[in-house]
Amino acid sequence: MRQHGLSVIRTRNTAMLTIVNELPTVVVSDLFGVGLTTAHRWAQYAQANWTDYVATTASPAGNASVPARPTTDAAAAETL
Repeated sequence: MRQHGLSVIRTRNTAMLTIVNELPTVVVSDLFGVGLTTAHRWAQYAQANWTDYVATTASPAGNASVPARPTTDAAAAETL
């Protein structure tokens, strides 16, 4: 990978952030040979990114970017 200019550590970090969102930490620990605590820390780190995102979009300045909730067919029929 280095021969092609790709950072091994960045690639590994991206893979870990992706996989901890898809699998339980116990499975990640077994698959990658890392400790359960390490897998749990990766999961917390990956979740922290979404928490920051949600906090940003939930702020008064961010509410304009949140799409409106779609109406149900029953609610739409009542308005006709």
